[in-house]
Amino acid sequence: AFQRAGLRTLFLGVPATVAESRDQVRAIARAAGAVPRGEALVARIDAALARARPADPSRPRALLWHGGSSLVSGAGTLIDELLA
Repeated sequence: AFQRAGLRTLFLGVPATVAESRDQVRAIARAAGAVPRGEALVARIDAALARARPADPSRPRALLWHGGSSLVSGAGTLIDELLA
């Protein structure tokens, strides 16, 4: 319906990796004509990931993830990569 109305549309899947998330941010930024803002958001994501890395990787980590969607997290998902 949006395309028939002449509106530009993007069809993006659910990202399974951080790299796919970055790619989607960049695609949306390009489509919106906001490439610098997209790159700034990617930089913020990368900085947050760097801050979240444990100083001592041998220490166990724990996370309780409660999502409100019907998406399932498991091997090969974005959450799986973030916890690796």
